[in-house]
Amino acid sequence: MKQHVNGLVLEKYDRVGSFVQAIDYLLSNPFTASRLGRNGRLFVEANHDFSHVADRLLRLYNGVIRRDPVSLSASDFRY
Repeated sequence: MKQHVNGLVLEKYDRVGSFVQAIDYLLSNPFTASRLGRNGRLFVEANHDFSHVADRLLRLYNGVIRRDPVSLSASDFRY
């Protein structure tokens, strides 16, 4: 996720005040909220759709079967 591209990243996510500020910002900026929502959905559909997750798991399982656990790279899990 990228800050102000497809969502909001809260540095102090364990503080209620951070959520209040983020929600207030989104309510005060409906165009930005709509853009973030649209971009967030596109990101999830492109990276976390079941077919993508299944493909990564299948490659991992095949690597284990072949005893080649390096068949997945760290980039497979970065977004």
